[in-house]
Amino acid sequence: MAKFDANKFKRDLQAAQRKAEAQVKRQVDEVNRKNQRAVDEYNRKVRAHNQKVVNQFNQQVNAHNQEVRRVNSHNARVIGDLQKQLRSTGTGRRYTPSEQALADRVQGSLVSRDEREWDVFLSYARIDGADAADALRSALEALGVRVWFDEVAIVPGKSQSLQMDQGLRKARAGIVLLTPAYLVGRFWTERELGALLRKETLIPVLHGVTFKEVEEYSGILPDLAGFETARDDIPSIAEKIAAAVLPADATIEAVLAPTSEVASLGRFDEVLRPLVLHEADFAAGNAVVERIAMLKTVIDAIDEGDEPWLIDWLSDEHYKGAVLYAAAKTNWKHEQDGIGSLADHQMRTQIVERFNRWVEQFKVRLDEYRRGSRSAAAVAAWRDELARFKDDPVRNI
Repeated sequence: MAKFDANKFKRDLQAAQRKAEAQVKRQVDEVNRKNQRAVDEYNRKVRAHNQKVVNQFNQQVNAHNQEVRRVNSHNARVIGDLQKQLRSTGTGRRYTPSEQALADRVQGSLVSRDEREWDVFLSYARIDGADAADALRSALEALGVRVWFDEVAIVPGKSQSLQMDQGLRKARAGIVLLTPAYLVGRFWTERELGALLRKETLIPVLHGVTFKEVEEYSGILPDLAGFETARDDIPSIAEKIAAAVLPADATIEAVLAPTSEVASLGRFDEVLRPLVLHEADFAAGNAVVERIAMLKTVIDAIDEGDEPWLIDWLSDEHYKGAVLYAAAKTNWKHEQDGIGSLADHQMRTQIVERFNRWVEQFKVRLDEYRRGSRSAAAVAAWRDELARFKDDPVRNI
């Protein structure tokens, strides 16, 4: 009987073990390669889909901007022509002497006023001024005037001076629609109304009342100037006001249009400040989509100058926001189509939270960049994180 060779047995066992390990490794490697190919293919499809979404955003904002430029060009001609016509000595629609004095006073006062959120603040009494105020607002907005629309609170005996002052702080000028209820509805004391109507940037519009009746109510206003619906229809009054409060080169911003002012990083704050995503937004419309598109408009308008890395970083931030929104919206659509699950809904909740965290993070980064060295090194870590997101958005969502 052959002698048992323990060393040979050990060598054979080790060889068999190595062979088995190698075989398992080959099998694991093959599975990993298949999985990686599947992940790469999925990511390729995701990137293609996300790029399509981003391109659609860009097409939307370009279309908006083309329309804005067309409307701005039209409004510039309209306002310029109105200013000439209303001050001419020929026939046709013109300012009366007192109206022109009022328009000149308002224009002179607006020269020194900083840019405000609104062009005019429109105050009225709902009880008898709602229809006229709504028509006036519509006519003004059609001419490119940004109107903050607010009714006087109907609280007998309560002073409204503070409310009006707050309105005038948000707008470059104010319009007060004087109606019988506005005068005698106990919104103001006589002294308050007199002080209000003497503000340099406030435009009275009389509707259903006369200058004599205003004078009788407040004896300190014998020389009040304003516009009257008894004399002109509301569209004509709107033209007279627009010519007074808008410069001939006035522009509107249906979407942020590329201008030299847009190049300021401060414009990002205007877009990001109201940007927040809620579950209800998916069914409500395109407000969030338009905000994301506005970011692209601001980025495209930036003159990178000595900061060539700036646009690359900001574009990556925009891409991330667009992808997060697209992922959440697609998830929501699946649920509406009846093919979503509880896990999908939970995933969407996480994506919405991630989107809102991205907005806040973007704000912080912008502030840090503005206050810091404004160098490529300042954004390097952010760009690395964003590059990882672009390479594998599914895993990084």
